[in-house]
Order: sequence, then structure tokens, then C-alpha cells
Amino acid sequence: MKPNKFFAAVTAIMLAAANSAIFTPTFCATAEEGTSVDMFWGSGECTVTISVVDIDTGKNIEGVELWFEQNPHGTGLGSGPWNTSDEPVKTFEGLDENYLYAIHFSDTPEEYDLPSEMDFRFDNEGENKEIVIRGVPKNAKRGVRFFADNWTNAVPSEDGRYMAGTKEYNDFLYAYVYDEDGKRFTSKSLGWGVYDMYLPDGKYKIKVVPSDSDYEVITEDLDIAKTAMDMEFIKDYLEFPDKDGFMNIEVVGGKLTKEITYYIRMKPEVVEYTKDGCKVNVSIVDMYTNKPVEGVKVKFITDIFTAKGKKIDEWDTTDEPVKHIKDLAALQWYSVEIVDMPEGYHIDKSTSFNFSKLGDTKDIVIRAVPIEKDKKPNIDITVYDWTDLVVDPADGTYEGYRVMDQSEYTLQVYTDEYGSFDATARDIHLPDGKYSYQVFFGKNDYMQVDEQGYKARAVRKIFGKDFVIPKEDEALSLEIKDGVTVGQPCLFVESWNKSKTNCTLDLKVIDGVTGKPFNGAEYRVVRLTEENEEKAEELGIEATNGGLIPAEGYGVVPESGTVTVNGLEPYVKYAVIANSENMSIINPAPRFITFDKDGDKKEVTMKLYHVSETEGCFVKISVLDAETGKTPYTEFKIMRIPEEYAANAEALDISEIENIGVKCLEGETTAEAGTIEVNLEPNATYAVMLADFAEIYNGASPVIVRFDDSVLQQKEVNITLTPFYYMKGDANCDGQVDMSDVVLIMQSLANPDKYGENGTAELHITEYGKKNGDTDGDGLTVGDAQHIQLYLLNKVDSLSQ
Repeated sequence: MKPNKFFAAVTAIMLAAANSAIFTPTFCATAEEGTSVDMFWGSGECTVTISVVDIDTGKNIEGVELWFEQNPHGTGLGSGPWNTSDEPVKTFEGLDENYLYAIHFSDTPEEYDLPSEMDFRFDNEGENKEIVIRGVPKNAKRGVRFFADNWTNAVPSEDGRYMAGTKEYNDFLYAYVYDEDGKRFTSKSLGWGVYDMYLPDGKYKIKVVPSDSDYEVITEDLDIAKTAMDMEFIKDYLEFPDKDGFMNIEVVGGKLTKEITYYIRMKPEVVEYTKDGCKVNVSIVDMYTNKPVEGVKVKFITDIFTAKGKKIDEWDTTDEPVKHIKDLAALQWYSVEIVDMPEGYHIDKSTSFNFSKLGDTKDIVIRAVPIEKDKKPNIDITVYDWTDLVVDPADGTYEGYRVMDQSEYTLQVYTDEYGSFDATARDIHLPDGKYSYQVFFGKNDYMQVDEQGYKARAVRKIFGKDFVIPKEDEALSLEIKDGVTVGQPCLFVESWNKSKTNCTLDLKVIDGVTGKPFNGAEYRVVRLTEENEEKAEELGIEATNGGLIPAEGYGVVPESGTVTVNGLEPYVKYAVIANSENMSIINPAPRFITFDKDGDKKEVTMKLYHVSETEGCFVKISVLDAETGKTPYTEFKIMRIPEEYAANAEALDISEIENIGVKCLEGETTAEAGTIEVNLEPNATYAVMLADFAEIYNGASPVIVRFDDSVLQQKEVNITLTPFYYMKGDANCDGQVDMSDVVLIMQSLANPDKYGENGTAELHITEYGKKNGDTDGDGLTVGDAQHIQLYLLNKVDSLSQ
């Protein structure tokens, strides 16, 4: 099977489907002994060659298992693993300059230090990149040592002969080492004040970068470096990297020939931003008037998670309506505590916050809510504890829930206009408007009920899909209208110590030919979203998007080929997936299961096939235009027919197949691609259907394809699309061929002004009629009329000449 434009178009589908039973990939020919070349499906022109060698000898390190990944921080499309014992040099083609790529090390020999992963990009389209990863023997002495000083506060001494205010730098550095020709040699993270590494004897260029992006290495072009180089006491031993950050070094006997110190400083713009530390401005204002509230006694503390906290400041808002506090620390929690307040207001007793970055400034505006005696409190929110809820959608019973007491939680209400405030006591009257709220539990004993979990789904099956159970990742909303809460906002929670569900899946993953356990395959059990449950069979593996993988629901299949997954939920549908990242394996379509009650057990067997065992199990798909004989652009899909419908598959129409089938593949046909070859699983029945095509065509019925459990099976699917206007000989396009077509052809040729393509007669010949009447492909002539007449007289067997 050869790569073609079809594969480029469906690459995203193929890879997103995690190697589902769609394609068999193609491997390029071996470039040279010990070098394997893989086509990594993509539209790019870049190539990378990867090897792992001993840093001293340059020889291949055996026993290293790696895998290659495109877009590691996004879709994460993997190549499958390889081992340097079998493939010391690995080449990937078809890569794209727009993507980040990663090399992952899943297993390494104990005697070497190697990274866990390495990221890289291509600099331009068409680049051939060679990546040589050098392993360091663990017994090698790390004699290449660097030092680092922090010059953030460095200033010339009073006598101008040295830099005062320096100190040791203690944070991580990254070292990038290049050979004399500028080719990358190795790299290493140098840790926390101990900056040593191993390098073989030789000359190198090195670039060191602080791991903290707020800091920079001082280079020779900076003013501080130029000033230091003029200082009498230090100029002779100072050396700074060039303006690009590079420095030349030489290693002899495993050590640097000269001592090297890097001088590092906080970037000037960061210094300016953080010179007063973090700052906060605290004010307490009337929620409605926004004016300062006097007579509030306030305390500002840190160490808020201790019994009393540590007081930093205190004040009275009568004297200081806005309190300014500076020199605070980042990533440390602070709290504004209300010690006393005037009557007639509700003010949150505690407002906690922290700073995410040094130099940040926060404005903490605390809203004091007036308590109006003539207006009733109007926040009506109920919190339900579903920890002990028992629900059975089969008989519609539910019991064991309770309404939680207000003393068990804190209710915080948020508004765009008024900020946030504690509304647990429900003693506040809010003006009409829309608000959001959140519930906090003092000991974090409770969590929000899983809106997609079995309890939520079972309740909706009883009360209907309009029963609102808030999602965990969505803001909880509240609306006040005409002075009262609209509807009945509810929050459903359950204890972290809730009893676990007890449904069990016994999964077997076997070789589809031998029936023996399939070693090394990966499995996933995915709880489908509720919206995908009903159409899961149609969507196939796409239905797993957005689903939940439970704690035991993924991993590598052991040598026994059997996996037991416990703790699954009843009343929800799961997709069971087994696949191999090895691109020479045909993976099965997902299986879908539902447990009818808690404690149920189900068994599922998944079969995987080697390409060598299924290389004959493929379909050749050809779609042709009946008029031109060429392949038009169409979109097709292949649906797997469930076993119970397979015997009568030919009797099924398109809509029935859509409802019962499992979608295995979507693709397209083009004139450039021609015939498409698609590998499928044996022992299955499929329907090949056109999903989209040009409006000029009549439709085409599904084509049923069957494979038994034997190997070397090849099937052909030939679909002919007929333009709705096209019928050879039908010059007047009335759907039949008769003498009226002969007459119209003669009229159009004899009197084109009246009967030609642009003629004035109502029944003149059309563009499509001329094509239909042209029986020999040489244009419409008297000979075409004569040939049609001979056909009608049974003098010739075909309308085509």
C-alpha cells in the first residue's frame, strides 16, 4: 500500500483514533544497515535522525527504549517505541517545521545517565536534523565545574576597584554544549548551586541559561560588564560570555583548563517591578454607594493557617479608609480580619489572598452589605448531601439524601458590580440581578457530585434530562428577580469517603490469529459522556472524546493477557479500547458495555492482529463518474456491521446502517489519489458508503464487504456515480431514449439559433443534452443521431460507439 494524498487528509483522524482499526501504515525501505526509516504521517518535508551513543566512544548504547512524539504538550501523536539494540539509528520523515517534537526515554541501561525526554523544533521547512544523544557513564567523574555569582545588587565599591553587593547564586542553570563547529554536543541541567558535569577532553562552546526566567547571564556587551572590566582588582580574572551568551572552554584531563564563573543578575525590568515587594491596598466600602464605611476595626495577618496567625498591621477605617501595605512576599497567604464593625452592616469576617508573583499589587475591596430591616433576606440556595443516596432508575426509587445544615459549609456569593461576600447566614437582601456562588467546606470533607456520574445519570433518568445538576467546572449561578430567588438553585455534594461502586470488567487481549495473550498492548476503559451514550456505536472511538478514564482504567496488558478493572459504575456506558503503538499492528474497534446494577461483572475479549497476518485483509475502493470515467471528489466512510445484523446486511439501507453500525473510518477520494486501499480487521462485515459528493450525482447504495477469519483476503468496492442528467443517448434529458432524441439532435444541428444550446425554442437542447447525445466523444454530430436511431432499431447493441 502506497502513501497518497488520501492519507494526508485523514492523518488527524487516524492518529486521534489511537490506532483504531483504520489503516495499516507504510514503512519506507531501509536506508542502510542498522538504520530504519519511518514515515511519520504528516504533510511536512522535514527529517530527523536520532541515535544514542556513549559520550566518550561515540558508539551506540544498546538497550535504550525510546519513542517519538509530535506536539507533546497538545494532541501528543506518538510513533511507537523502538530499542537501540535493534535500531541504533532511527529516522523519521514527513515532519513539519510548525510542530514541537519530543524524544522520550522509557527505559535506559543502569550504567548510563540519560535524560527522560528531549524536545526540539525544526528551524525551516525541508530541514534534515541529526540528533545525537550522548549518554554519560555513571562512573565518569564530573570534573567540569562552574561557579555562579548573583550580581543583582552589585554596585562599584567606594574606591571603584571591585563590585560590592554580590553573593553566591543558588538556583538551577541549563548548560548547552556545542563542538567547535557549532553542532550541538550535549546539554545538562545543573542543579542548585552545584554546577558540575562530565565532558570528554576537547574544545567546546558553551551557553548557560538560568532556569528562572527573571534572571539573565551578564554578557560582555552589557554596561555592568564593561564597568567591571575597568576595575583594578577584578579585571584580570573576569570573563563574560559574548553578546549571544557563548563562551569558549577547553577540557583537559576531565577538568576545565581555567576556572569559569558566571555572573547572573535579575533582569533590570524585573528589579524595577519588584523593588517594593508585593503591595496591597485594602478598603471597606458600602456595597450600594461604594463609599468608605467608617468605624470598622481591621487586622492584617499572615501565617493564616496557624491557630492565631501573625499580625502585620491593624487600623480603623475611620482614620485610614484605604490601607496601603508593602514589602509583602509572593506565594504567601495573607488575610484581612474584621475585629469589629458598626451595626447595620454585614461584612465578611475574613478575606484571604496571596500574590502569584513578586512585585504584584492587589486592590482588596471588601463590600459591606447594608442590612435593611424592611427587606427580607432573599438568597434561597439548598445544599444536598448525596453521600448515602441510593437510586435505581429501573423502578424509579431514590432514598438516602439529606439537606445540609448551614453550619456545615460557607456560602460565598460573587457579583461583577459588588464583588464577593459571605452569605451563609442568608441574612442579606440582594437587589435584582444575576450572581454566581460557591460553597466551601471547612475540612474539605465534601466534593461536588460528578454531573456525569452514575447517581446523576440515574436521577435524570427518573426526573428527566432537564433536572439540573451543576457541573464541577462551571460557575454556579443565582438570579434575583422581583426581590426573590428565581427557581430553586441547588448544589449536590457527597463525602470524599463515599462508598465505592463495585462493577468489574474482566478484559482479555489476545492475538487474533493464535488466540494467545497479546503482550505489551495498552488498554483504556473510558466512561462516555451522557450525550455520546446513545450514539456511541455510530461514533466508534470518537465517542470516547471528553470521557472519563477511571483510576484502574488504563495501563499495559500483562503477559497473561488478562486485566481486571474494578470500581466501575452502573447505569453508564463504557468504551473498552485495546491498542498497540506499534504501527505494524491492526487494532480493533472499541467495545461498548453498560452495567445494569452495582456489583455486576462483564467479560470482554479484544483481538489484535499483526500486519503480516492481515496484509491481505484490505479493500480497494474505486469511485468513478459514469460519464467521464474519472474519480470525482467524494467523502466516504466504512461502518462495521454488528454480528447480529451481518447476515442480512445487504437488506439494510443507509439510515439503518448509520443507526446500528460502528464507524471505523472516514476518508475521501480524489482524481489524484485514484483507487484507495484500506486495511480492515478479519472476521467482520463492513459497509462502504459515500457520505458526501457533488450535487450533480444521483446517490449510490452501500456496498457490503465481508471478511472471514482467514488471511490474504482482498476485496474490491467499485462505486459508479451517475450525474442526474446523464443517460447516453438522452438528448432531451427526459429520462429515456427514443426518436425524440434523434429529432432534437438534428434540429439543433440544422437550426442552432432556435434549437441549439442557447436557442429560442422552449425545448432547445441543453449543455447536458449535448453530452448525453454525444455517443462517440467527438462532439454532437449527425452521426450521433444515426447511431441512436440504429440502437432503437436494434441494429447495434450499445449506445456508445
